Amino acid sequence: MGMGGIMRLRMVAVVTALLLMVLTAGLSLAGDRTERAFPGRNGRIAFSTYDGADYEIYTIKANGTERTQVTNNSVGNFSAAWSPDGEKIAFYAYDGADYEIYTINANGTERTQVTNNSLDEIDPTWSPNGEEIAFSGYDGADYEIYKIDANGTGKTEVTNNSTDDFYPDWGPRPPG
Repeated sequence: MGMGGIMRLRMVAVVTALLLMVLTAGLSLAGDRTERAFPGRNGRIAFSTYDGADYEIYTIKANGTERTQVTNNSVGNFSAAWSPDGEKIAFYAYDGADYEIYTINANGTERTQVTNNSLDEIDPTWSPNGEEIAFSGYDGADYEIYKIDANGTGKTEVTNNSTDDFYPDWGPRPPG
């Protein structure tokens, strides 16, 4: 292949890469912005999406069928995270003053506020045994990682430094 052919191939590769970047950016700006969570034992995926008024939590089968709305309120609900048994979803939502951590049954019942203070708490994730939730919380200066019992007691600061710490994730439960 001559120099002209190589240049055309490079040009096609660059144009293709640019088109993919534009399409990806366009999709991420579209109204159906999703935040996904591990499907859990029930095989469903939990996510947050804009419904035209605010963000709500939904679940869907991994094959794209049976989309089900879990939350329905006038505040944004974000970062859906399945409990290890697939029965509950942890998420964060605005309570009128700041962001707090909540849990809800997968069928949309029993919405429970887990954290309750004047600082933002976001990005929940369940411990492997389902007894604790880790999250990022604003301490007045920056975001740190915290954990709390799933019933809302025993809040503990895990990190303490001068930088923002986000997106905690528990490792899998060790075998045995």
